[in-house]
Amino acid sequence: GWTEYQEPLLLQMIASELGIDVKCIADFELNLFDTQPASLGGIHSEFIHSARLDNLASCFLAVQSIVDHILDGRLTDDEDISLIAMFDHEEVGSTSANGAGSPI
Repeated sequence: GWTEYQEPLLLQMIASELGIDVKCIADFELNLFDTQPASLGGIHSEFIHSARLDNLASCFLAVQSIVDHILDGRLTDDEDISLIAMFDHEEVGSTSANGAGSPI
């Protein structure tokens, strides 16, 4: 069955937490996430190290930069196209329906 591909200690821990026998587990889904608080790093503490911040920060800075570019009046002198592209899924290779590696 499916349990032969699962880590026995994990199954035992889940069963123990639920107060049941391992054979009573029909299926499960396990999601893990970083619980560490954000921290500052770099020689001058100029970097923020935090889970789930990378895509939010880069999208915000991209929008802020293009807005500043327009408000500073530099858009009229552009020889190139000023644009940004943002995707629902940040992974470069994400092949989800609308991820960065999708056909859109």
